Amino acid sequence: MRLRGCRVSASAADAASSTYRPPSFLLVIPVLGVTQILAWGSSYYLLAVLAQPIAGDTGWSLAWIVGGLSLGLLVAGIVSPRVGDNIQRLGGRMVLATSAVFLALGLIGLALSPNLPIYILSWLLLGVGMGAGLYDAAFATLGRLYGQRARTAIATLTLFGAPFCSHSMSLRCRGSQDRTLARAGMKMPTPRAPIRMSRPDRGWCSP
Repeated sequence: MRLRGCRVSASAADAASSTYRPPSFLLVIPVLGVTQILAWGSSYYLLAVLAQPIAGDTGWSLAWIVGGLSLGLLVAGIVSPRVGDNIQRLGGRMVLATSAVFLALGLIGLALSPNLPIYILSWLLLGVGMGAGLYDAAFATLGRLYGQRARTAIATLTLFGAPFCSHSMSLRCRGSQDRTLARAGMKMPTPRAPIRMSRPDRGWCSP
């Protein structure tokens, strides 16, 4: 009887999985696209605009101001394996929502930072939000939702950032980053040769 019950439950589970239909691209992709634009703009690209005003307003070292982003990216890399496990177990909705909370807390901390240690701590919170809410987590969520069909969804999602990555804007952003890093005593590396990709469908452009 136990084996029979197991068979029945297994068949019921198979039937439930076969009848499951993921939400439509038309609903998921626009929502994810808008949230990705907001997430990238309020974390990774934030200092391209605000580093110099923060330095001028607080008198802190520009190297430490820019270094906050580096520490945040380090934290994002540390939490990424756990983020992937949670997306696999729980789905991406809860993980992406949690990332929004960490991004909001980090931004509040940056705005209210009375000193440099609180500023750095705020970037650590932003790092958790970046690890749980930027493209890696979004792509993993789409992969879990759509399986083999996720390639089209991921490609469509990356196009949402295209209007914000025009040639003129990228040059302006690059110039701002160069000036910021120069004042901090660093230099952005410049490739000496064009990058060639033999399989374009396997590579994803960063925003």
